[in-house]
Amino acid sequence: MHLRLKTVVCRHPVGQAFGMTPTQLSDAVTSADPVERWRLEALMKAGYPPWDALVLSRRDDVDLHDAVALMELGCPPELAVRILL
Repeated sequence: MHLRLKTVVCRHPVGQAFGMTPTQLSDAVTSADPVERWRLEALMKAGYPPWDALVLSRRDDVDLHDAVALMELGCPPELAVRILL
C-alpha cells in the first residue's frame, strides 16, 4: 500500500466546509452517478461519517483503497480526511 501524504490546513470540519444541509446531502446522493454512489457506500461502510464520505467519494484524486486502508489501520476519520485531501 502506498499512501500519498499531503499537508493541509483544516479550519472547519469537512461537512461544514462543504456547506450542505442533510436534505442537500440526501439529494446529492440520489443524483450521484453510480460510481460516486458506490464509492460513497464503500467509504461509509469503512467508517467515514456521511459528510466526509460524500466529499471523498466525489474526489477523483482520492484513492478509495487508501481511504479504506486508513480506516482499517485505526486512523480516526477526521485525520484520514486531512491526509487524503
